Amino acid sequence: MTEHVGQKLGNYRLIQLLGRGSVADVYLGEHIKHATPAAIKVWHKQLGSKETQRFHSEAGRLALLDHPHIVHIIEVGIKGQYPFLVMDYMANHSLRQRYSRGMQLSLATVVPLARQLADALEYAHSKHMIHGDIKPENMFFGQHNEVLLSDFSITSIAQSSHAQSDLDIAGIVAYMAPEQLQGQPEKASDQYALAVVIYEWLSGKLPFSGSFTELATHHLIVPPAPLHRIVPTIVPAAEEAVLRALEKNPRRRFEGVRAFVAKLEEAQQSARKSSSFTMGGSAPLSVQEPDFTTIRPRASSMRALSSDSFNKYWQVIAFYDMDIQRNPRDAMAYSERGDAYYMLEEYERAILDYTYALALDSKCIPAYSNRGLAYSHLEEYKRAIADFTRAIELDANEVSTYYNRGNAYALLEDYKHAIADYDSVLRRNEQHAFAYYNRGNANARSQEYEQAIADYTRAIAVDSTYLMAYCNRGRVHNLLKHYEQAIVDFTRAIELDPHLSWTFSSRGDAYCRIKEYEKAIDDLDRAIELDNEDVNAYTNRGLACLNLREYERAISDFTRAIELDPEDAWSYSNRGLSYYYRKEYEQAIQDCSKAIELNPLFGCAYDNRGTVYLAMNNLEQARADILIGWKLTPGHISHGWSVEWSAMCLARPDIEMARRLETLAEVDPEDYIAYVCRGVALWIRHDYEGALRELEMALPLELKGDAYFWKGIVCASLGRDEEAAAALKQALDWGVPVLLQVPLAWINEDRPDFYEHYVAPLL
Repeated sequence: MTEHVGQKLGNYRLIQLLGRGSVADVYLGEHIKHATPAAIKVWHKQLGSKETQRFHSEAGRLALLDHPHIVHIIEVGIKGQYPFLVMDYMANHSLRQRYSRGMQLSLATVVPLARQLADALEYAHSKHMIHGDIKPENMFFGQHNEVLLSDFSITSIAQSSHAQSDLDIAGIVAYMAPEQLQGQPEKASDQYALAVVIYEWLSGKLPFSGSFTELATHHLIVPPAPLHRIVPTIVPAAEEAVLRALEKNPRRRFEGVRAFVAKLEEAQQSARKSSSFTMGGSAPLSVQEPDFTTIRPRASSMRALSSDSFNKYWQVIAFYDMDIQRNPRDAMAYSERGDAYYMLEEYERAILDYTYALALDSKCIPAYSNRGLAYSHLEEYKRAIADFTRAIELDANEVSTYYNRGNAYALLEDYKHAIADYDSVLRRNEQHAFAYYNRGNANARSQEYEQAIADYTRAIAVDSTYLMAYCNRGRVHNLLKHYEQAIVDFTRAIELDPHLSWTFSSRGDAYCRIKEYEKAIDDLDRAIELDNEDVNAYTNRGLACLNLREYERAISDFTRAIELDPEDAWSYSNRGLSYYYRKEYEQAIQDCSKAIELNPLFGCAYDNRGTVYLAMNNLEQARADILIGWKLTPGHISHGWSVEWSAMCLARPDIEMARRLETLAEVDPEDYIAYVCRGVALWIRHDYEGALRELEMALPLELKGDAYFWKGIVCASLGRDEEAAAALKQALDWGVPVLLQVPLAWINEDRPDFYEHYVAPLL
């Protein structure tokens, strides 16, 4: 597709080309019915089926963003495999056009702009969205001169687009955070990019310039020039704030973009008093521990230190203090005093001693290795890697250095290089169980699950009592839906240590997956006995009780989980579902709404709330929630089924509906809902025997009313009246919402005698 003007995309016709790029074009569009203008972005890249799924998911999430400083996405779609977005049309200039390159802005001008952008970004971050392409070209002035942020990055397209010119790439990289350049963007990456924009506005210059390679290198390792060198009148507090937001390590930046801009506001307010900003030691951002945790590095060559006594280490330090006084050029004395500080977890002091040692002897391998370990404990992994690399250059046969560098790479989530280092370890020592284990973790985090299982298996072959290798192999089996094998691994872990709550909790979760709910409850009871604050155990036990229709027990467990973790959206949603089955609809709505408030991208909560609205005969709200749930989680087959069943209640299904149901069943062909979808599709096609076979296969999989309801419809079509009536009674007893009972009206049309004799008494 090279020429789009005049074409129809969705509800819009393309009127005029506004801008052309190497990746996408932007058109002025007009709504076909209402004649309202819109900006329409059309990408050049054709998407495959997987990319299409991801595009719909990502773009759908963006379309849910509703903020006064974010350009609203009206419609998303794909035509001829070309993706497009319909957005509010921005008639005014971008901030790049308003403030051209090289223009210096005052702090008083910058702060109001930054405040509005920060509000937009904080809102997006609260919805778990990262912009990923902050630059003045993507900022616009609205009708009332307010700032509007546009063009959130869509990774499904960005990662598959290779046609960008060097100029385009350099323009993007000019604002890109170090971790984003390494393929690991996070919320703090947007803060960094905004800081680059503010640096440019205040100074008239970007902090870095050059080719793509030069820009990337500078962002990764070169500190930006202090602003006061370019703008001598800059308020010191403002400079400090910008430079802090430009820290290479995202954990050293502000806790959020609002906190960053708040410091700029403080600087502006204090400018008249000439008060300077004092840098404080703010706590690092908390990072969730990954599921497949890398073993932290440990020192391997503490030559003179055998005791772990606190006093002993201080005695050792005192000894080396005297030694250094006698011979201040003894590199090993500094290095070994550093070892003592390291063992006392005085890492900064340890680093200082290792640095003195290296100044005296640039080939002191233990100083490089152990300074690398100290940096690792301070989470300065890039510096650690540099030290480990230098140690390897000096001695390429030391196994522990490769292992520790691999751990540092893994903790930076650079799994490719981590695996390469673990490979180096195992070429030198085939019995290194930790290397197999951590290589397994790196493969698991890279979603190379079969390789991960092989590595955990090798670790277990080396050490048959390696509890964590069994646990993580069990987790990977769970991810692959090999639940029986997962149970075997968790059972072995429990044999090795029967006092760990989370091993019982993990096995209980696996039993839930294969619908052995009683066994699951036994394990989860034990997990809670061992740790009565195990949130996952309460949540999973509640889920098992919910599936056993023990709603009071389920509500009790979900309530306890919420007490332990008030931010647990999953427990709120499932408690809401439990209330729904008890027909306590107002409480159900309240819980599902709370789950959505906690996590606005939680598709299951929308779907559950939609189901409750169906029971309350509120079809409009039900359809709205069910459609959002499906948009947020297009891979969740039950959400798609809710959408299609509710659609059938609006119009009697046709062959197109049958096709959609068959396509939906392909999402997870062995799922309970897949059998129901195929059964209903065959019924629409008048293959009643085939439909009944599919529905019969669904019945033992879940204790739900869907399959029984549609079995009743199919049996009525076959004239198997008694069987039809029994199935419908079971479904209605289990609570099929009235609004979803529209197919019973079809029976009344097709077989009024059956309806009057069998159905009417059930209603």
